Amino acid sequence: MSRELVAFQDALIADSVATRFIEAGRWEKPKSPKEVGLYQVFIDGKPYNKTFKVSGPLGPLWKQFNTWAKSKGAEKRVEDTKYLGYMAWETDLGLAEVRAVTEKTASIVVASVKEPLYGHDSMNDAYVVDDYPYGFRLRCKIRYWVEYVPKKGYRMVSQTTNPKVEGERWNKPKATTYAGVAGCLYLDSQDQVHFAVVTPYSTPEQCLEFANDFPKYDFKLLGKWATMKLELCYKLFTGKSKFTVNDVTQEPSDSEKGRYRAEAEIWSKLAKKCHANYPDFIDTELGL
Repeated sequence: MSRELVAFQDALIADSVATRFIEAGRWEKPKSPKEVGLYQVFIDGKPYNKTFKVSGPLGPLWKQFNTWAKSKGAEKRVEDTKYLGYMAWETDLGLAEVRAVTEKTASIVVASVKEPLYGHDSMNDAYVVDDYPYGFRLRCKIRYWVEYVPKKGYRMVSQTTNPKVEGERWNKPKATTYAGVAGCLYLDSQDQVHFAVVTPYSTPEQCLEFANDFPKYDFKLLGKWATMKLELCYKLFTGKSKFTVNDVTQEPSDSEKGRYRAEAEIWSKLAKKCHANYPDFIDTELGL
């Protein structure tokens, strides 16, 4: 079988679309969906804070993923049907693969936090990098800060200078999407600036990890979030709150109660770390 046909079959597996083989060794490429897909990198099965957005066929995804993997020391490609596109890479970070996710389910994780960057809350207090690439050849300055808007949350804003003009002229700022609960800048092991966030879709483990990685962060809003989630787990565990499906009340199973208690234990640890107050009887009734 030709290399071209093998490559195309890999793409078909990744696209999860049906294919029609006309004759032996001949095929007809099916039409691909046009909607944008979001794909996240996973390292050794755990989500990593790197995502790719592509629309239509997944050729651009493989190109971006391969380039990124090689920048992380990838040398050996691992082929297995359990990986999207029959492909993964052995990198310096571990075994890297990509998985299809959505904006809501994408896990934004704190990776390799070397130094938290506190207090950069406006353009005037921005963290400035004096030597930053601008295109392929030019260099510029870039500054980062965190913007907070009530009822929306936190987002990172970055702004570069324009080295193509005389003087120090700043370009239009660029901002990430809002994260509703918490957000902080940090430097990784390569001294690159990243933005760690807690969203309403973050797991209890991710929220606690954020608090551990940023011990001097202002935990006021995160503490309120932790107590709210703790009280919800308590009510679901004790049966004081129940889900209703088609007007029928759903009784929690033993496994569901076990999950509620396990999550409540983590939320309790986070609330205490954030110095947030909640009723003492919650820990008592949950046996924490």
